[in-house]
Formats: sequence, structure tokens, C-alpha cells
Amino acid sequence: MAVYAAGTSATTPSTVVYTTPPPAGYTSLPCTPSVIAVSGVTYYRCRSTWYTQAYGGGGVSYMVVAPPSGY
Repeated sequence: MAVYAAGTSATTPSTVVYTTPPPAGYTSLPCTPSVIAVSGVTYYRCRSTWYTQAYGGGGVSYMVVAPPSGY
């Protein structure tokens, strides 16, 4: 859990925002997905879970995302 403090002057109370770390993603999908392109973005659907591809130092990952509009 990351903590960020802002407004730390003597007359202004601090604000603390808690966040969770970003998801690491998956190196492979748990099924043979339905591949759906919407507005130039390729989505991969496994049952009721939607994924998109992301790229990082370890190569391709699949990140869980909300379904595209209309699905």
C-alpha cells in the first residue's frame, strides 16, 4: 500500500490517499479467448473477464480491464 501526504503546512490538515499497487498482469490467458476489436483497441475475452495487452520489461502481459462500451 502506498501512502501520499499533501497539504502539510501548519495551518492546513494533511490529506492521506491510500492506493494499491498496479496489477502485474498475466503472461498468458487462462483460456482460448474471443478476440474483439473496438475503436482500434484489441480486447481478449475469457468467459466474463476482459483483457488487453500491455508491454513491459518482461515482454507482453495481459491486463484485466472493464468491458468496452456496449458489451
